[in-house]
Amino acid sequence: MIETLMAYECHFEYKKRCNKHYEEQKEAIKRGERPEYSFEQFIEDYKGFTELYAVGYSNRAISFGDNRVNFIDTGDYKQWIIKAGAGQEGLHMQVVKKDNRETIDYPGQNTASLFDNMIFIYEGDNGVVAIFHRRNGSGCKSVFHETANKMLDDLGYRLEMVPIVPTQAGHLNTIVPLEIELSYNKIIRSTDIADNIEGRKENVKKVIYNLQVVENRSFKEIIKEVIEGNTDPEDGFALLFDNLEDDEEGEAIISVLDGKSHRRVSYDEINSFIGSYDITDEMNIFRDDKQKLAEKLLSLANNYYEEIRQSTVLDNVITSNNVERNNYEVG
Repeated sequence: MIETLMAYECHFEYKKRCNKHYEEQKEAIKRGERPEYSFEQFIEDYKGFTELYAVGYSNRAISFGDNRVNFIDTGDYKQWIIKAGAGQEGLHMQVVKKDNRETIDYPGQNTASLFDNMIFIYEGDNGVVAIFHRRNGSGCKSVFHETANKMLDDLGYRLEMVPIVPTQAGHLNTIVPLEIELSYNKIIRSTDIADNIEGRKENVKKVIYNLQVVENRSFKEIIKEVIEGNTDPEDGFALLFDNLEDDEEGEAIISVLDGKSHRRVSYDEINSFIGSYDITDEMNIFRDDKQKLAEKLLSLANNYYEEIRQSTVLDNVITSNNVERNNYEVG
């Protein structure tokens, strides 16, 4: 199992569109101001909003009640340690007891199947950072963000979450592309005019490029540019197939070294590890001890926050947000 931490800078903005409070808030929006709404108040409101559970898009659900939130004021910053329940509403589920093989069926009507997901939120002098724990790319950031904005809609606010990339925070785990396998359909030209109306396709062909050799450096650079956010993923995908003349784009499988972990991922999954802070090796040491595992996860999240806090990444994100907000013109 691959375990990662994903960090986001969080702040509140006024909704500029579809805002039921627009008339009373438009002057503040014109001045580029932010709502006078603290993150501490947001947590209290959100706990009430999700006390049973709240539903986002695609029937995703999250529970965030009082018993799931632990608050600590360290003096340097405020911290919320949250064991959120996240999953799906209306999903049929069967629970099997291992000792006696008893099974319990939940048909899915008026129920939600929720699983524990850890969130660590920090508020210091330079802003708010939320760190989400993910297992094999699965966490609860999306449903948290969706339901938070559902709640904030009544206030005319929205929660913005800007990803923090580990390399920006001084993290040494760089993602190194090792190999790429391209699958494609070879287009065969026929002497028969009728065949050439659409072209005739051979079976899928595969070609593997070792990205550690100079001849294939261009492929490696394309992938790195996509991973680092300098190239749009769709544009990067097209560039990978540019050298295959008369061929139709197919699928790309990439082998990468992410810190100490080797991964083989499809191109479509590339966003699942962009911006992730890999903690797999550290967590594996305590895999059989749940108490130590929980303590280690908290320690890793705290250390990651300290890296972010001591770097310039939050200042850069805040500056970028301010420029974007000040450039906004109310129509």
